[in-house]
Amino acid sequence: REEDPAVRLDIYWNLFELNIEDAVNFEDFRGAAEPTYVRENIVNGTGQAGINVEYNSWGANIVIEGNYIAKNGLLTDELLDEEGRPTGIYPSHLHQPEPYSEGWRHGVKLEDCSGVALVNNTIVGNAGSGIDCVNARDVTIFGNTVQGNGVGVSVRPYNEGSLIRGVSPLLEEDAGISSLSVRDNVVEDNERDWYVEEGCRVVN
Repeated sequence: REEDPAVRLDIYWNLFELNIEDAVNFEDFRGAAEPTYVRENIVNGTGQAGINVEYNSWGANIVIEGNYIAKNGLLTDELLDEEGRPTGIYPSHLHQPEPYSEGWRHGVKLEDCSGVALVNNTIVGNAGSGIDCVNARDVTIFGNTVQGNGVGVSVRPYNEGSLIRGVSPLLEEDAGISSLSVRDNVVEDNERDWYVEEGCRVVN
C-alpha cells in the first residue's frame, strides 16, 4: 500500500456472517491518497472483530459508514463438554470447516492507526466493545448508534506488547495515546457506555 498511495477499496452491500476471525481487516494500510470506504454492509456473528484497522495503518484514510455491526465475538450456540459445561467453542457450519477463533470480540477495532472515520453505523450487541480504540489518532466518530455492547466506546493508549510483536511491530515514536473527535452519537444501554484511560483525548 505504501508503494502505491493511489490504491483504494470500496467494500459495500455485503453480508459478512459467521466468519472465523475478523470479517474485514486492514493491516499496514497506510499513506492513502484517496479514501477507502466500508459502507452499508451487515457484519454479524464474527468470531473476532467485525471491522479491524491495525498494524501501523497510519494515514489510512478509511471511512466506515452506514454498516450494521452486531453480535461479534459471541457464541452462536452453546456446546457442552462431557460434564455438561459450556466449552466456549463456536460451532462449524457447512461452509466453515474450521472452529471459530475467540479473539478481540469488538464491533470495530482501531489499533495503531490514524485517519479513520466512523459515520452513521449501528453497532449493537458485541461481546467486547462496540468501538475499541488503542493508540488510534485522528479518528472521527459521528452519528453512530452504539448499544448493548460490553463497553460502548473504549479509548486506550498503546499496548506495550505491540512494540515486540512478530508482525509489523509498533515503533517507539508511534507509541502514544488515542485521540478521538466525537459528535451526535447515541451511546447507551451498554454494560459500560464509555471507558477512557487517563491521557487519552475525546473531543466533542
